[in-house]
Amino acid sequence: MSVKGAVHIMVFKVFTVAPENYEPIKERIAERFPGNYYEVGDGQWLVADAGTAKEIYIRLFPEAEFPLAAKNVAVFGITGYWGFAPQDMWEWIRSKTGAKLG
Repeated sequence: MSVKGAVHIMVFKVFTVAPENYEPIKERIAERFPGNYYEVGDGQWLVADAGTAKEIYIRLFPEAEFPLAAKNVAVFGITGYWGFAPQDMWEWIRSKTGAKLG
């Protein structure tokens, strides 16, 4: 059931293929998505937003900014998930998407 005017929040995975230099990307994610990101590990984050993967990327790297770092980053929309991970990560996903755990 959808509610008129409701915003669907999706979780996106943002990662860098050059994790040795991820601090500028981490700072940008914290600045652009305050309270709506979860650091999975070095160079890997989950971001909650109502936009698309492309819109997230553009918010992180508007044209002319971070030209080199932007070439080593990918954003994927997550439509399903399964596995073993820290409980706080599952709780973060649930709190952002309204998903039920277990």
